[in-house]
Amino acid sequence: MTEADAQAVSDLIVRTLRVSNAKDYPAEMLEGIVRQMQPRDILERASWTHFYVAEENGGIAGCGAIGPYWGSEEESSLFTIFVAPECQGRGIGRKIVETLEADPFALRARRIEIPASITGLAFYQKLGYTFKNGIDKPDEERLYRLEKHRKLDGAESVEEGPGIEIRAMTMEDYEKVYALWMSCKNMGFNNLDDSREGIEKYLRRNPTTSFVAAQGEAIVGVILAGHDGRRGFVHHLAVAEKVRRQGIASALLENALDALSEEGIHKVALLAFKKNEAGNAFWESQGFTAREDVTYRNKALTDIVRIDT
Repeated sequence: MTEADAQAVSDLIVRTLRVSNAKDYPAEMLEGIVRQMQPRDILERASWTHFYVAEENGGIAGCGAIGPYWGSEEESSLFTIFVAPECQGRGIGRKIVETLEADPFALRARRIEIPASITGLAFYQKLGYTFKNGIDKPDEERLYRLEKHRKLDGAESVEEGPGIEIRAMTMEDYEKVYALWMSCKNMGFNNLDDSREGIEKYLRRNPTTSFVAAQGEAIVGVILAGHDGRRGFVHHLAVAEKVRRQGIASALLENALDALSEEGIHKVALLAFKKNEAGNAFWESQGFTAREDVTYRNKALTDIVRIDT
């Protein structure tokens, strides 16, 4: 961002606050935030952060900044991420965050924090940010405090703590993933498809669409997803009980659905036991509707030992 951009950036932020974020704040609080987003305030923030603008058709369509977290050299924060109302839904916000995460302030950091608006919460969760210290309610500023722990170059793992990294599943994760599955209630497995050999075959066919949530050395979440070239399928979504209700299941699902979409899949199906009330409530909340007009049938081609948890 240049000094000449300050007025345009201020105008964009103020307009976005009043249009897209109006329901997030009481009117008086909203106008107080507006008063803190004037051109002089934008320039002041740009003086100690790396401040970026996104341009579209010769105009500024969005902005975002990254800087140290309270002066730390190992932690950074994202600030002032806004996309003009008429430009939302085009991937500009994701591109801004990706640009910030490639900035030197991000690459040196083991942890990145962001104060997220109520409206922006789901967007940042989709990008792998989780609730700081497990606190899933907005603070007195009507902001969620989110964070992402990063693996630095040459590091063996992310730092221990509440930070959770969503990444593609590999066979090195199998033992920990299987132990997690066995710890979760109301799920169904079998001795062949869910064996090491079975999962290895599945990942060979679907190398980019299954994900784990890693917290330090631990695997605290997993989702299997794949497709047959026509229809996508989701299997065995699980989150460790100690870290539930932090948006991890939603983040895993979003990553899987995005990966399937990128491979040209237009519809995704899954199976859930009727007795798994919590699981069915989750799938309903994610837009997966129950079909009453079909009968599910299957046939075993070999002897299979069923494993219910």
